[in-house]
Amino acid sequence: MSDCPVAQRAPDDGEQSPPLPRKSPRESLVLLRVEASPCTLVLERILFFVNSAALRPADMAIDYGRKWQMIEIWLDGNAFAPSEWFLTQLEGLPAVKLAEFFDGFGSPLVLAQEERADEPIRSGGRWDV
Repeated sequence: MSDCPVAQRAPDDGEQSPPLPRKSPRESLVLLRVEASPCTLVLERILFFVNSAALRPADMAIDYGRKWQMIEIWLDGNAFAPSEWFLTQLEGLPAVKLAEFFDGFGSPLVLAQEERADEPIRSGGRWDV
C-alpha cells in the first residue's frame, strides 16, 4: 500500500456502508426543473426541501443567467409520485419563480389533481355541499 491516506482502507468494524444508488433507466427518471432568481441560498433551500421529502437526486445541473438561474434535478420516478402539492410547496420557497416536472425524455408531466375536502363534489348534475 502507498503512503497516501486516501488509498488505505479503513478498518472493518462490522458496520455496512450505505448502499450505492442503483442506476435508473431514462423512462423512470423525473426531471424537476426550477426557475429561480440568482439568490445564493436558493439551491440550498431546494435541496433541503427535496431531502426532507426523502428524495435522492440522481443528477443535477445549474444554468446561470443574469436575472435568473435554472436548476434541473433528476429524480428516480419509481421512488415517488410527482404531485402538484410538491410543486406548490417548492414554489412557496423564497426566490423560486417556477417549478415543473418533466419525464425522462423532456415532455411535461401531467399531474393528477388531488381532491380537496373543502371543494364541493359534483354529482348528478348538481353541486353537493
